[in-house]
Amino acid sequence: MYLKTDGDVVENERNTQMDIDRMLETTGLGKDAEIIDLCCGQGRHSLELARRGFTNVTGIDRSRYLVRLARRRAQKSNRTVAFREGDARKFRFTPASVDCVSLFGNSFGYFERTEDDLAVLRTVRRVLKPSGQIMLDLVDGEWMRQNYEPRSWEWIDQGHFVCRERALSSDQHRLISREVVTHVEKGVIADQFYAERLYTADEIRALLTKSGFVYVRRED
Repeated sequence: MYLKTDGDVVENERNTQMDIDRMLETTGLGKDAEIIDLCCGQGRHSLELARRGFTNVTGIDRSRYLVRLARRRAQKSNRTVAFREGDARKFRFTPASVDCVSLFGNSFGYFERTEDDLAVLRTVRRVLKPSGQIMLDLVDGEWMRQNYEPRSWEWIDQGHFVCRERALSSDQHRLISREVVTHVEKGVIADQFYAERLYTADEIRALLTKSGFVYVRRED
C-alpha cells in the first residue's frame, strides 16, 4: 500500500528532480561517481541519476516488492541501475569504494532503537571512500514535534481512503502513527503502526560525528 498511501510524494517526478538537483549541487559528484541510493524504494532517485548519465548507481532497499518494481522500471526505461535487497544496518558492499550514499524521502529513523540508526551510519561510513559523502534528507524533528497533525484522512483513489492518527511517544522522541486503509466495498484492508524518530539538527550532527563523519553541514 506504500505507493498508494504516499503516492503524492513518492511518485512526484518534479520532487524527484529537485532532490537530485540539490544532491548534485551539494556534493559536486561527477558522472563516474559510485553512488548508493539507500532505502531506494521503487528507485525514483536512482533512475533519475541514471537518466542524467550516472553509470555507477546502486539502489538498496529492504522491500522485495519495491526492488522488483524498480528493476522493471529500469528495464522499461532502458536505464542501467543495480537494484538489490538489503538491510540498511548491514548491507554488503566493498569497503571504502563509494563516493556518495544518499537517503532521501525521510527514510532515516524508523528503527526502534537509536543503536540501529547508529549502525546504519557506521555501515555507510565503512563503504565510503575517505573523501566520500553521505546525504540525508530529514524532517526537522523539533518542527515536527510542534506541528504534526494528530488526525488526518484523504482519498487515495476512487476506491480507497486512508485515516491516520499520530501521537508523540512518552519521551517525546518518536512520532507514532497509525494508518488505516479502507476500501469502499471491502472495508479495512490495512491497519498498521509505524514510528519515526525525531532528530533535531544538533542530535543528527552528534550521531554523524559519533559514526566517524566530519564536516557535517545543514542545508534548508
